[in-house]
Amino acid sequence: MMRYISRPWLQEQFYYFKLYLRLKFPRTRLILIYSNGKSATTSITRTLYTFNESNVLKVHTLNTRKIASRIANRVALNQNLHTTLRNSVFLNEHHNFLSNAYIITVLRDPLASSVSSFFENLKIKHPHAYRDCINSGNTRQLRDIFCANYTAIEEGYLSWLDDEIGSVFGLDLYSYEFPKERGYKIIRTGNIQLLILKLELLDKAISEAIYEFLGISNFKLLRHNVSADKKYKALYNDFLTQDIFSAAQVESVYNHKYVKHFYSDEEISRFKK
Repeated sequence: MMRYISRPWLQEQFYYFKLYLRLKFPRTRLILIYSNGKSATTSITRTLYTFNESNVLKVHTLNTRKIASRIANRVALNQNLHTTLRNSVFLNEHHNFLSNAYIITVLRDPLASSVSSFFENLKIKHPHAYRDCINSGNTRQLRDIFCANYTAIEEGYLSWLDDEIGSVFGLDLYSYEFPKERGYKIIRTGNIQLLILKLELLDKAISEAIYEFLGISNFKLLRHNVSADKKYKALYNDFLTQDIFSAAQVESVYNHKYVKHFYSDEEISRFKK
C-alpha cells in the first residue's frame, strides 16, 4: 500500500532541502540560536527574521545522546517532533555546517528557567493535571508534580553548558572571564564564533552585542513565547507566589559554578529574594 504523504511533511522536507542548498554555498552565514529552553530564543530568532536573515535555526540540544532520547520520548507519547528538535536532527546529520555558524547562547537564572520550562511543557507531559488546574485554578497539584521532577530539571539547566557547548564544540566557557556588568561576551576561536548573553540584561546589551557580533544595526528585540502571555498565565503567576524551593535548594543552585561565573553577587542576591 502506498504511504500517504501529507502536505506539511512535504513542506518540511522542501524547507530543509532549500536550507541545505543555501548552506552549501561558500561564505553563507548560518545563525544558530543555541540555548536552554525559555531563554528568549524564540524572540531572538523571530527578530532576526525581520532583518532578512533566512538561515537562522533555533536548537536546545546538539548532543547526540540527548537528541536520541528526546526523539524516543516523543515517539513513546505518539507526538510529532517539534521544530527545534527537527533542527537538531538536521544539524546532527550535517555537522559540517556548524563550522560556519554564528552561535548565540543565552543564559538565565536557573530557577526561573526551570519554572518557566515546566509550564511550557506541562500540557504535553502532564495533560490531565494541566486540564484540571486550568479548570480549577488551583496550583497545589502542579507544585507536587514540579517538586517530584525538580532534581532532573535542576541538573539539566546547571549542566547544559558542559553537556552542550563543552561536549559538542570542546569549549570550556568557564575558562573565559565573563564581563558580568556588560552582560555579554564574544568568543572567536578556531572555527567557533560564539556570543554569550545574559537574559536578565538583554534589553540593555542585545543591540550592542548583535551589532558587534553580526553587524546588524538597530536590533530591538520583539517579544514572543512569553510565559506571562500564555493561556496558563494565571496559574503561572499564582505558582510564582508560592514557596516552591527550599532554602537548601536555593543555596545549592546559586552557589553553583554556572551562577557564580556569569552573575554578580548583587544579581545572585536578587535571584534569592
